[in-house]
Amino acid sequence: MDDIELKQLVLNIKSGDRSAFGLLFEHFQESVFNFIAYKTGDRDLSEDILQETFLKVWRNREQLDESKSIKSFLFTMANNSAMNHFRHQKVVHSHQAGYRLDLEGRSPQDIVESKEFYEQVLGAIENLPEKTRITFMMSRFEDLSYKEIAERTDVSIKTVESHMGKALRLIREKINEINRQ
Repeated sequence: MDDIELKQLVLNIKSGDRSAFGLLFEHFQESVFNFIAYKTGDRDLSEDILQETFLKVWRNREQLDESKSIKSFLFTMANNSAMNHFRHQKVVHSHQAGYRLDLEGRSPQDIVESKEFYEQVLGAIENLPEKTRITFMMSRFEDLSYKEIAERTDVSIKTVESHMGKALRLIREKINEINRQ
């Protein structure tokens, strides 16, 4: 679907057209689901967040802005829903992100230190500015190229590079700060 078709689709959705909404869902469900799945590591949770995201779009359809990218809007809403879940379920998040400790041959201290480091990295990622965090996660967890990220988020490749540089710098600074304590 090109930009003109997407703008018309948004206009139709704003007027309450359920079939247009169905087309929007069909067009974006897989990419939004994959984005959420990489963030959560849990297919069932990702499905719930996907449904929640599209339900919010339908409930707030009158506020949609056809002059803005519906794709970016969907990814932002999905990211916000996932981050809200992470804030309320940090323990669950650690489990859902696939964190596993290999206990064999490791001392209890090593295990604790590994878990603490993992949580520090997750915390540093969660505290990144929203656009920087989204860019970082698309790069590192979806293994997207800078060009693919730029297309998905409707920004230039230079902006993606800037966000990645900022993300890596802020994560490094946070970990260094923690290590100095």
